[in-house]
Amino acid sequence: MKTCYADKDALLKGKVKGKVKLIYIDPPFGTGDQYDGNRGQSAYQAKRKSADFVELLRRRLIVAKELLADNGSIFVRQDYHFGHYIKLVLDEVFGKEHFRNEIIVNRIKKNTVLSQRQKAYPAATDTMYFYASFPNRRKILRAT
Repeated sequence: MKTCYADKDALLKGKVKGKVKLIYIDPPFGTGDQYDGNRGQSAYQAKRKSADFVELLRRRLIVAKELLADNGSIFVRQDYHFGHYIKLVLDEVFGKEHFRNEIIVNRIKKNTVLSQRQKAYPAATDTMYFYASFPNRRKILRAT
């Protein structure tokens, strides 16, 4: 993303920045967890937590906005840990007037009824935020 944002690479110059029609972001959910692959190998980490995670994603969203075409769309998936914070950041970066929908994504197909052994309901859904149509989008100051 940084290379496309800088728009200096000879192969990409003038071809990507401001021309991307669709961006889908499904980041780790800022829990600090380590995830392993099906053979025990390290898959990915959600190292960033709390405000550090929200700020990291905010900086990436600023760059993403500059890559989007005026008629582009962005979808950002989150879970219950930070979804409400990320919605506020998306409103800040893209403008709440460009919010189109909140899409609920089924995460599990298990029965979500609380059993006597459980201490809490299982998380059954994630949220995907959808923003679109950015005519005459204002430039955001340099992303750091």
